[in-house]
Amino acid sequence: MKHLIIFAHPNTESFGCAICRELQQISEAKGNQVRVRNLYEIGFNPVLSAADITTIDGGGMPADIKTEQQYVAEANHITFVYPVWWGGMPALMKGYLDRVFSLGFAYSYEGNNLKRLLIGKQGSVVCTTGASDEEYARTGVTEAMCLINCEVVFRFMGVEPTKVISLGNVAGVSRETRELWLSQLHQQFDEAFSED
Repeated sequence: MKHLIIFAHPNTESFGCAICRELQQISEAKGNQVRVRNLYEIGFNPVLSAADITTIDGGGMPADIKTEQQYVAEANHITFVYPVWWGGMPALMKGYLDRVFSLGFAYSYEGNNLKRLLIGKQGSVVCTTGASDEEYARTGVTEAMCLINCEVVFRFMGVEPTKVISLGNVAGVSRETRELWLSQLHQQFDEAFSED
């Protein structure tokens, strides 16, 4: 299986970075080919510009988008790893979705009918939050995030969601709790990362 991990966090010492490394190790141990796209590290431009739209409308594709689309096209499983800021994904991750999972690549329309172009792929999300799980459950944020990731993002493109995991109050938990969460990822992703 080819596994693409898309990661967005500016702090290289963040717990999100540890999650990303752990997922890569879990997947590689299953015999998968893993590619990690650290969006801050590669300096990905999240802004869908007028020039991008003109190029795409003219039948071309900006080089940076084309590169990322190739990685997505090759992947069997796509995992997003990011912190939740203001109830959603960081602007850099959202910009990646805007530019890379574009009309004509991830989806298209035939008249009024949606055509999902990434059918056959699986997707997962692991995100960290500053607020507690209880607070996000009480306010409906957890339910909203799951709905957005599973329905608005993955299923809209034809990607079958396998896991959406949210780890709350990351800044307030102990090192032991973080280590426990990392070890639990092995069980949570054991089947998802198994080769077909």
